Amino acid sequence: MCIRCHITEEGCHIELTKDAKYPLRPLSPDDGHYFFGYYDLQPYSADGLRHLCHRVDLIDRLPLPGDTAELGFLESGKFHAVAQTKAWNFQQGAMLQCAGGSSILYNIFENGAFSCAIHDLATGRIRTLSLPLATVNLKSGLGLSINFSRVYDFRPGYGYACLPDPFAGVNAPAEDGVFFVDLNTGAARQIISYRDLAESFPQAPYTTRCKIIVNHITFNPSGDRFIFLLRNFPTGDIPWITSLFASDLDGNVKKLTNFCFNSHYNWKNDEELLIESDHLGKTGLHLFDVESGEAKFMDAPEMNSHGIHILYSPDRRYLLGDRYPDGDNYRALYLHDVGGNKSTLLAKVYSPPDISGDIRCDLHARWGPDGKFVSFDTTHNGRRGIYEMDLRGLEI
Repeated sequence: MCIRCHITEEGCHIELTKDAKYPLRPLSPDDGHYFFGYYDLQPYSADGLRHLCHRVDLIDRLPLPGDTAELGFLESGKFHAVAQTKAWNFQQGAMLQCAGGSSILYNIFENGAFSCAIHDLATGRIRTLSLPLATVNLKSGLGLSINFSRVYDFRPGYGYACLPDPFAGVNAPAEDGVFFVDLNTGAARQIISYRDLAESFPQAPYTTRCKIIVNHITFNPSGDRFIFLLRNFPTGDIPWITSLFASDLDGNVKKLTNFCFNSHYNWKNDEELLIESDHLGKTGLHLFDVESGEAKFMDAPEMNSHGIHILYSPDRRYLLGDRYPDGDNYRALYLHDVGGNKSTLLAKVYSPPDISGDIRCDLHARWGPDGKFVSFDTTHNGRRGIYEMDLRGLEI
């Protein structure tokens, strides 16, 4: 028994703070490699009893065309498989997430094309949309799609390996960009083109000289606008640089930052976005008013670490923040009280140094629907697994 983390497991490498207020338990069994994926997707069923996940048979290389991930849910320590997909990666999986009621959604690769499946687990009915999804909003009934083959060429850990990019040789193709997908009808239409972005914003980032890519894109909570990161493929003496953009549902796009460092983000509400950035030369978390473009720096030292994933609790009172590994290969997980501006270390999780780069396993800590439990991915014991922290006794 590991006293510090309450896990009966040989060679446990999870460390909690000394008082060990919040117990941990493994959600996944030890018969394979399990992970969920990105921090801002919802893995829990509405009642909190089921946790979605991917099961794969590899840990030490990128997925290749034809590599399959099993999709399913964890309940009472057991994995229940419901589907398979070849459209997956280690950072965001297949964009697997709960889709309201008994439905889930996930991206697939079938008949030579990417698409998205909406799968009702109660009836077994599966509807297939025309394009794969990068973000969805159930309130508006809309999804946004981007070219995952282009993403794969830029960052293999976030794209899919199955299909070459038809626009690989074009810096800013007019036919590619961002697409709306109607979740009810499956109909899709282009709303933003790379050509328009390059012509409208010729310095953000280096759009006239480099191949450009929308890497991350997310709806606000009500689904009436979205933000995205526009990046350039590095070439020659031009490094990879990012600009932050916002758009309404009519495709009216505005730039929120000049080319600089912009990375992990999370919506606080419909108008405010918290993002890790070096906006105006100050590196750390900035709270943007997306309408006005104004930003406030969040002065919280523990949370202003390069490479931190941030996620507001359902009531927006707290933030989770999980960092990249420190010098001893431990990933720190923090809880931040937004109103009191106080941070507490929840856990330090060992991260094997040979599982790095685009095959790395970030914690990607995620809140349950009622804010009482947090799950995260880990490779601390040499396999991919999912753990849960009980925060019902929350004190900070």
